[in-house]
Amino acid sequence: MEDNNSKNGKSADSAGGITEINELPKRHEGVIKKLWKIARDDENRVFQIVVAVACITANFLIGVFYQDKIFFKGWQVIIWAISLIFLFVELVPKRKIVLKPDRVWAAIGAILLAGFFLRVVGLGTFPPGFHIDEVGTADFTLRHIFPNPDETINPFITGNNSHPILYNYILRFFMDVFGYTIAGDRLSSAVAGTLAILATYFLVKEFSGRRSAIMAAIIMTSYNVHIHWSRIALNNIWTTLWIPLTIGFFIWGWRIKWSGGALLAGLALGMTAYFYSGGYVVVFLMIYLIWKLWRETNLQTGLAIYTGKMLAMALSTALPLLIFVLAKPDQFFLRANEINAWKPEAVKILMGDNVNYVSFFWTQFSGAFGVYNFIPEQSGFYLSNAPLILGAASILFLVGIGWAYYKKLFLPIIWILFVTILGGFLVAPPPSSSHYVAAIPAICWLIAIPIDRMFSTNRRVWAIALIVAIVVADLFFYFYIYHAMPGRDLIFPFPQVPNFTS
Repeated sequence: MEDNNSKNGKSADSAGGITEINELPKRHEGVIKKLWKIARDDENRVFQIVVAVACITANFLIGVFYQDKIFFKGWQVIIWAISLIFLFVELVPKRKIVLKPDRVWAAIGAILLAGFFLRVVGLGTFPPGFHIDEVGTADFTLRHIFPNPDETINPFITGNNSHPILYNYILRFFMDVFGYTIAGDRLSSAVAGTLAILATYFLVKEFSGRRSAIMAAIIMTSYNVHIHWSRIALNNIWTTLWIPLTIGFFIWGWRIKWSGGALLAGLALGMTAYFYSGGYVVVFLMIYLIWKLWRETNLQTGLAIYTGKMLAMALSTALPLLIFVLAKPDQFFLRANEINAWKPEAVKILMGDNVNYVSFFWTQFSGAFGVYNFIPEQSGFYLSNAPLILGAASILFLVGIGWAYYKKLFLPIIWILFVTILGGFLVAPPPSSSHYVAAIPAICWLIAIPIDRMFSTNRRVWAIALIVAIVVADLFFYFYIYHAMPGRDLIFPFPQVPNFTS
């Protein structure tokens, strides 16, 4: 997103980011033609393109040559990581970003400390045991991540339950450092969940302001569903980190005219590919966001360059896995096909011999959308016997949707819709909190919107009372009511793996 200063040999990047964005060609001048001219006439830009092509090619070849390799030496991962660093360093603008500390930082720090405490206290004993999927994931990790110093499993393919394997490397690191125990295995989720609070604050601040962001962060800190999934050693919780980071970095960089935001967004977007598939909803959200910015700005050439940087970083990050997806789609989409509710055999199982598609449609629809407020979630990973949103927060969530629509703040609404359709309406059987984890930042955002409205209309006492009520209700539910009767599937011990457990 830089201007064409080829006459004086200075690009916008070399001039300090994209501070000269206003000099870029306007929309009526032909975006593609101007992009070609900018690239052709600017030596710095040409070198950036060469670097991007080289890094993308390197990761493309890793994917091509090792798509059929279950095990390899491991240097391929190092090359992949180096290429991402090299690409980022070359494309990031030279202008430094200075973050000025203020009193809000102390508040956010306190929120994060509280969030981390709520996610690690009693981590090894509550939930009381592993879900069977946690057992399988931990067992797979210990047996296949560097089973010997000269060999490790390929992280750019799928493994246990058809999930990408790179996540298992994170689990192995945490278990190596913190112990081969339930707590050691789950700690990575607690860390990811805590960082997700910060990422959500960052995202909401960009769209709705600092006060709404603080409210959303507080709500997310105590939100029972987020706490629970931050205490489960599976990759679902990472979606609440990567999605806000992708959107937040993208809109932040565009606002401050610094294309490093696009690179950070691209890295987060690319990393999303290696975690829970529910996070892929971010692709639809980014398409909407870019389309919205494209319509609102007269700097379309700049937006095209900015978006191109994001896509180059995302493609280079995800490409080894994408090659595997293209070569072996049946393996990658195996899990998605298994939970597809709309296959004839699945409909028959769910509805019996007398298949009524009108009735089935209503069953899927009511379950998928009703789980937020009125229908208990039914996941064996949680089995809370309660809707996803409790008490006053349930009403505020509905108010937030209406007010966001009125204010034309469509992003959190679209976010909820995509997660609900893809993770609820289309899968069998809804509703399961495991499929809704990706919606948690949007849920907290929508709940925060009407509370922020109360602050702005001099109803501060009511706003504070509602925040306190939401926090107390969620914590009381999770650590008292649910603690007394946790999900019946969370009963298994840490897997017995030779050389790691006795």
